[in-house]
Amino acid sequence: MTDVSSHVLAPPFGLPGELDGTLLEALRDERWSDAVTLLRDHLDDAADAADAAAGRRLLLLAYARYRDATEVMFEERLAASQEALQLIDRAVELGVDPQAVAPLREEVEHTLDEESRAELAVLAQLPESGDYAGLPLELLLDAGHRLWSSAPGRAAELFAAAAKLDEPGAGPLPPAPESAGEGASTSVAWARARNPSQSVQPEGSMEPRSPSTGSGRTESARAATTSGLRSSARTEPLLHQPPSRGAEAAAARRLANRVREGLCRSAAGQHAQARPLLEAALVADWSAPGLRDERHLAEDAVTALLRQASGDEFTALWNLGAALGRRHGLAFPSVWPNQEALLDRCVELRDWPRARVLAARIEESREVLPRRLAARLQQVRLEQA
Repeated sequence: MTDVSSHVLAPPFGLPGELDGTLLEALRDERWSDAVTLLRDHLDDAADAADAAAGRRLLLLAYARYRDATEVMFEERLAASQEALQLIDRAVELGVDPQAVAPLREEVEHTLDEESRAELAVLAQLPESGDYAGLPLELLLDAGHRLWSSAPGRAAELFAAAAKLDEPGAGPLPPAPESAGEGASTSVAWARARNPSQSVQPEGSMEPRSPSTGSGRTESARAATTSGLRSSARTEPLLHQPPSRGAEAAAARRLANRVREGLCRSAAGQHAQARPLLEAALVADWSAPGLRDERHLAEDAVTALLRQASGDEFTALWNLGAALGRRHGLAFPSVWPNQEALLDRCVELRDWPRARVLAARIEESREVLPRRLAARLQQVRLEQA
């Protein structure tokens, strides 16, 4: 990894108040996402060429964004490289020495070239007709993940094709366990979610502290950054290893890919088509072999359904999500984008008790908050007062 610390990591950075110190601490701890948040919130400040530190802030943002993608958020390498080059160009326009940033630019350009070639090679193998029958599983999954953000409708069709590959002789989908008693209560919650006319009481245990993130703010934020809690279901566990054989493995793959299809259809606004696919995630055993490493799919599915729900259905789905989280030792929701999406939804519905729980969890587990999120938390606090 190119070291540009002599050019950009030395304060002052020109941030207001005590934020220079906060940024320096994030850089020293290699908490790249926190550094990106701080710098991005003050990106407009860099438009003033009279600010001697403006170019360095842009360069530092490019550096932190690139490091975060290459070390933590691997699925963002292509987008991060594109953004980093744009930021480097702007930094040079504001007076940063082109020779000083040449090694970083060269490395970012190399990564961008590799990622662009890989994506073009994958997408070139997809037929324009949209008939994906006969394509290998690895290609379908790779293409689906690459198109998830830019073309979710097309990605949904790719995941649907991947699921069909496992249909012949695959056997039933893994059921939820009933023996421990948890499955029965989950089934009741799900039945109520499907029938909102039934009276549903909110679940009382919405504890704000997550067992997975510990008690210390610094350690919990670091753990969240490195454990994948910043990410949603867009993981690629099957792309770099051969598919497991056998009926159980096929059923697990089929379920995971059907849920991915549902998430993409939901992102594309195809909510009616997405719903049954997402509902399948709510009655599956995500601790089963082949699904254990995909368990965040269940939380993402509940989150997608909650974003379209209200009233008793919202309460029942929330309780179901909490039950699924406890089964995996996680407070619901545990994934950062899901926390923020559901906080917004709770505010829309004026569900202040749940909004306060989410606000407390977010504040407790993160070192640095984006301005927009901090404003949302302040709104929740004012409602509490």
